[in-house]
Amino acid sequence: MILRMPRALTAGLVLLVVSLSTGCQPKQAGRVPGASPGATYRGPSYLNGTIGSLTQTRHNRPQIVTGYGLVVDLAGTGSSEVPQQLRQWIINDMTKRGVGLARYEDIFPLSPEQMLASDRTAVVRVVGFIPTGAVAGTRFDVLVEAADGRTTSLAGGRLWSCDLAPGGNQPGVFVDPIAQADGPMFVSPTDPAAQTRFEIQDYQRRAVVVTGGVLKKSRPLELVLNQSSRSRAGAISDRLNERFPAAPGARRPTANAISPLVVQLAVPAQYRDRPEHFVQLVRHLSADRSPDAVPRYAQYLAEQLIADPTRGASVRLAWEALGPAAGIVLEHYYRHERMDVALAALHVGAALGDETAAGPLQELASHEDAAVRLSVADSLRGLPRSTRGESALLTLLDDASQEVRIAAYNTLVATGNPLVNRQELLDNDGSLRMVIDLLPIGEPLVYITQERYPRLVIFGRDAGFPAPTSAAIWDGRLRVSRADDPKQPARMLFQRSEIEDGQRVTKSSVHDFYPSFATLAYVLAHHWTGDNDPQLGFNLTYGEAVDAVYQMARQPGIDAAVHVDRGLFTRLLEGTQPDERNQRPETGEASPAARGATGGAGGTGS
Repeated sequence: MILRMPRALTAGLVLLVVSLSTGCQPKQAGRVPGASPGATYRGPSYLNGTIGSLTQTRHNRPQIVTGYGLVVDLAGTGSSEVPQQLRQWIINDMTKRGVGLARYEDIFPLSPEQMLASDRTAVVRVVGFIPTGAVAGTRFDVLVEAADGRTTSLAGGRLWSCDLAPGGNQPGVFVDPIAQADGPMFVSPTDPAAQTRFEIQDYQRRAVVVTGGVLKKSRPLELVLNQSSRSRAGAISDRLNERFPAAPGARRPTANAISPLVVQLAVPAQYRDRPEHFVQLVRHLSADRSPDAVPRYAQYLAEQLIADPTRGASVRLAWEALGPAAGIVLEHYYRHERMDVALAALHVGAALGDETAAGPLQELASHEDAAVRLSVADSLRGLPRSTRGESALLTLLDDASQEVRIAAYNTLVATGNPLVNRQELLDNDGSLRMVIDLLPIGEPLVYITQERYPRLVIFGRDAGFPAPTSAAIWDGRLRVSRADDPKQPARMLFQRSEIEDGQRVTKSSVHDFYPSFATLAYVLAHHWTGDNDPQLGFNLTYGEAVDAVYQMARQPGIDAAVHVDRGLFTRLLEGTQPDERNQRPETGEASPAARGATGGAGGTGS
């Protein structure tokens, strides 16, 4: 009789025999089944061997955070229109913050519904960008846009404290807030390109709260090795700590290999204001630690730049990443026959503190090409105590190009040069409202910028109003006049709307002042504290003060150029997809991803 085994048992025996037979064979090396392959460097060959070619960077991009908030204190330019699906969410948020509660009635006398019904408020979308390597407490700029169709202007308003989070523009969906934002609106002076009233109004519906965001949770920077290796992670960490040592007393080193796969980074104090630049230097730093590696690689980079001018940006970074030891090679190229090579070497030499770069830079400050002079102004940031460097900056401050003059000023500010005469104006709570910088050099120029903090910059000794002067601004609410006698002061008539006993009233003030743009801005923005304060002030926001100066400088008969830095608006707007900014809760549109930045040696992580 033939016995037949069940099929399942037969199959099991076959598998057992196969496994036993293969177990007797030599074991073959290979990846653990299911493991992801390591990343492969696909960047330019001349950057092979840099830390960027051996790792990916995690959290090296600005992180977009969004939310909704309420702007208050508008001069009747707000709206009671609120998308229905957003209304209850806003009311709940206001209640959570104490609006309408009996114990806060002295501070918030109105209910949330009453506040939303006022034309002095507007519901807004808020978008912010948390910078690379930011730690808890880092401040950042936020973009604010009216969420309804009837708000005509956000000028003069203040954003109430609101929460921000990735995906925070979806009311009703729980997200964990990682930041908050509040502060006064800055509406950029009317865009000269806006030709119609509709375009001007649309421009006024968008504002920036300069440094209005604050991060509540740190975002650690990490390097993730392409191939897991404890020894390589340790070597990369040692290389970074040699090149970028932490400041004395720092809580942790610049680099720390926390595993065979991950090196954690801390932004050194000297790069705290430029974390993105620090990340680029890290990625462009050669990992070679042999004794002659720095001069050898610096020379190799010079040859690469000479062979291909398009490599200039990455060669600069790789040179600077090498540190002062690269200077012995760089100085041979300070007077190179090709201007792009010379400027690259001089820029890095100055950034590394090489005083011998000051002489050639001083000579190039009078070059016929404005692009060369602009590069010189930027390069001199690395030589803050150079006599020749300061002489070059004085030449550039009186340049025919506005861009060159502004670049020279920015270098003076970055290096703390006392040539800049600074006046700081404070908010009611003691925080910085705005800065007025005076540079009595060259022709009159008014420069308005919010880079890092709100600023009004006045160039020229005679940046004032000629006699006679008569100007009406803001539909006549602000009038400035000056008599025929040039020795007499200018006179300001200012009308503003205020709420008294629940009623809106118009108040007028007259003030004599020294006829200059700087004084006009100071009087408008200064917070007058009472009879003991000798300087009268109208306590206007930075945006209102600089708009008045902008409008005044464009009056007929006033000879002053005006340059408005719209870079902050541009950076914030270009960093978000249009749908991210314009998403309305009533449409049910999906939340799009932020547009990521790319660049640097090797790949990048999210």
